[in-house]
Amino acid sequence: MNCPICNAQMVCPVHGAPAPVETGFELWVDVAYSDDGAIDYKGLKRMGVKGLVGKIGQWNWKDALWDKHAAGALDAGLALEGYWWSTPAYNHLQQVDILEKAIKPYPLQGLWVDVEQSHGQIAIWNKRHTRQLFSMGKFSSSQINTAALGIASVLDTLHTVPIGIYTRTSFILEFCPSMLLWLKQYRLWLSAYLNTHIYTIDKAYAEQKGFTYVTGWEDYLQHYASPPNSVLALPKGQQWDMWQFTGDRVKLQYTGSYMDLNYRRVLAQ
Repeated sequence: MNCPICNAQMVCPVHGAPAPVETGFELWVDVAYSDDGAIDYKGLKRMGVKGLVGKIGQWNWKDALWDKHAAGALDAGLALEGYWWSTPAYNHLQQVDILEKAIKPYPLQGLWVDVEQSHGQIAIWNKRHTRQLFSMGKFSSSQINTAALGIASVLDTLHTVPIGIYTRTSFILEFCPSMLLWLKQYRLWLSAYLNTHIYTIDKAYAEQKGFTYVTGWEDYLQHYASPPNSVLALPKGQQWDMWQFTGDRVKLQYTGSYMDLNYRRVLAQ
């Protein structure tokens, strides 16, 4: 038996003995300020969504819709986790301080550090959603690594809930290969899209734009009924705990705007 998290043989020295056994997958959504608040959280629950990962914030600000998403998810009976966008240009301890204040009212089941920023041009949104661009050039691998590991390691000392990293394999290999030295210490939320089609339940709009029309959740999810391992590019020796298989390209019942969907690996306790 191999540990599905770290691939250890028979007995996993990190995650216990015997190695965790995979029992299936759960459907999760992730949301941020770009999800305009028209989400029906209870509707998502009825459609079989297990949990929601909300964006807590980035840089030196809290996401404008974090509280709305967090409260809505909990009220609907969804499991709640949160993610913080790691900003290499900003002190990691100051980022953690903002994060901690934002999550204090909510019982989270996990936290994620979003590692995907390689360049310093970033859109900052104030409370009125006014977009401002700040240009700081390309970040070095060391800057990206220091911010990501710094945030993750501090969160690990502050919380008993699992801490994880959101990223994509191509980002690691191109911009921050040193992440491979410590990535196994954390859960992996892998961004990997098998296609870039846009799916919608709006038939007329689909025909007008050349998008793919689907009748609903069941129709759409048949494309992803069995999450593949063999076709996904994974960091060496790593297995995913959460797989984001869409990129704001799916609009179904209760999602409001186009939303990210994810599969969460379920392990026996």
